Amino acid sequence: MASGKTQNPPEGLKRLSASVYLQDSQSRAGVDDIQDGPTTASPSTILLCTWMDASPRYISKYVSGYAKLFPAARIILARSETADFLYRTKAIQRDLLAPALEVLQADAEGRVLVHLCSNGGAHQACTLATLFRETTRTILPVHAMILDSSPGRATYASAVAAFSQSLPKQWYLRFLIRILVHLIVAMTSILAEVFRTQDVVDRLRGNLNDPSLMEPTASRCYIYSESDMMVSWRDVEEHSLIAEHRGWRVAREKVDGSAHVGHLRADERKYWSIVETTWRSGRSGT
Repeated sequence: MASGKTQNPPEGLKRLSASVYLQDSQSRAGVDDIQDGPTTASPSTILLCTWMDASPRYISKYVSGYAKLFPAARIILARSETADFLYRTKAIQRDLLAPALEVLQADAEGRVLVHLCSNGGAHQACTLATLFRETTRTILPVHAMILDSSPGRATYASAVAAFSQSLPKQWYLRFLIRILVHLIVAMTSILAEVFRTQDVVDRLRGNLNDPSLMEPTASRCYIYSESDMMVSWRDVEEHSLIAEHRGWRVAREKVDGSAHVGHLRADERKYWSIVETTWRSGRSGT
């Protein structure tokens, strides 16, 4: 579980709120960094939604990678924290994401690439898409979407694993917090059953495949692994097949041996090649 202390963002990003950071484009001269003509123009905005309590050290790998691949794009970082799933109200979460919404609304070019990691990133992406639709009465202009280790299913084991990612090093604190995590997850599950409420993970699974919320012409790539101990590859593939059935252009990349949100570290060259191919597919419409 997160300590509650706000971590510093990766170098080069401007803090807009406790959840949102911005890196402006490195070049806005109107020159595409992918030089194959207008159909493969770079994104105008990259919305990077990271996994729950992601370390700035790991986030920086995604930010620097995108800065090299698409230097003409601005990068919005929307971070996910344990608090978003446990005790932050929807109103507070929306307030924290409001600066990201403002940047997205100000993007006159409207070429958005969404990159979400794990269920935490999916949650932030869905919240922003909902805010954009409510505010503008239009769908967020997403041309391509990368789904890294997402979406999973709401199981007891996966919830405990997710909330236990950032435990302190001291054994006695780890022990006490693990007990607390189990109590919280168990209580949440009981309350959801009693009041017949939909779990947040099941809700985001539905939102990601809702054509009234997510641009149905966008291309998608699901990057996942059988070695992922938090999100089952079967749950990811099931979601991708539903998306395909509903009309999305879907690609699937099953990575051998990499852990949860560890696919970039496993093979950076291949990872960024997948991202670029997905973007090209989204821009070309094929």
